[in-house]
Amino acid sequence: MRYKKIGDTEVPAIGQGTGGVYNSAIIRAGIDAGLSLIDTAESYGNEGIVGEAIKGQRDKVFLSTKFLPEHNGYDDVIKACEGSLKRLGTDYIDLYSVYYRNPNIPEEETAKAFDMLIQAGKIKSVGICNTYRPMIANIQTQAVQTEFNLLDRSAESKLLPFCSEFNIAVLAYSPLRDYHFLNPDSMMWLREMAGDRTLPQIILSWLISHVPVIALTSSSKVNHIKRNAQAGDFQLSEGELRRIDELFKPEVVRIPLTQIDITLSADKFPQTKEAAMDCGRWAVKPQDIDLKDFKPIKVERCAYDDTSRFPSETYEIKEGGLRYWAWRIQKNEPIPAIVKHRWIQDFRGIGG
Repeated sequence: MRYKKIGDTEVPAIGQGTGGVYNSAIIRAGIDAGLSLIDTAESYGNEGIVGEAIKGQRDKVFLSTKFLPEHNGYDDVIKACEGSLKRLGTDYIDLYSVYYRNPNIPEEETAKAFDMLIQAGKIKSVGICNTYRPMIANIQTQAVQTEFNLLDRSAESKLLPFCSEFNIAVLAYSPLRDYHFLNPDSMMWLREMAGDRTLPQIILSWLISHVPVIALTSSSKVNHIKRNAQAGDFQLSEGELRRIDELFKPEVVRIPLTQIDITLSADKFPQTKEAAMDCGRWAVKPQDIDLKDFKPIKVERCAYDDTSRFPSETYEIKEGGLRYWAWRIQKNEPIPAIVKHRWIQDFRGIGG
């Protein structure tokens, strides 16, 4: 297994994300396979299960957990940390992170709470998630958690270079996401490269070849966990890394808002500006979102074009409805987006 650093601590370059994992035996199997970095969050509802998994082997694991944005105030951060410590059954947390920025609470309060928790020995290092700005008030974080995979490479433009320069780890979640939206011609070449290795192993090895990146994998199948862990045992050649970069180029485009039909996702997202401005996720409303920290939305080309309402090709939002409204309310200009193409292909036998 290759190792990297979070702060001054060495950790495996591939760790365990536990969102949706409610079986302590699965987490223990990951630890046995070498995935001793375990990432959870109070919102996952499984900190107690993680606590069961690490019982009797706390010194073997690096434990990461996160608190929700409504807790960004000083007293609430302290209280949230105490709750996580109790559920996890531990005296300290190795990495304690903000899940999302809350623009309604001064970051100085969060920074002050972090300082107190570090001084008390309750946390070892601090992090922030879902951001391109790895600073909290006057605190430089030791880790940033963001989505990073072959489809969504938006972190490469600014975040990864910054983190490399300042020795900040990047914890990449959903590293194996969205196979079915990758170009089949490129995937055929990747299959040829894989040989006796699995496609997830190749992708994970490519991800952790980026200096600051640690990949957070997740699976409910022990054989997949073991295979994913083995991706840390080999390195791709410079030629292979260069070829993957060329085949899966990052594509963030700007799409006019007039070409996005949000009514196709009526069951998931607000349908009017008024409804959106009253809709808050974890106490953060679209009009409050800082667009300097904007992550592209994900869209898919519609199977039809409604020329009576849309002047040209039409797109449906697949992910990022509140971000769409934040952009529409605050800027009302073409929005950064990643287009999920409909490819016809067969992914049997991929593993994951």
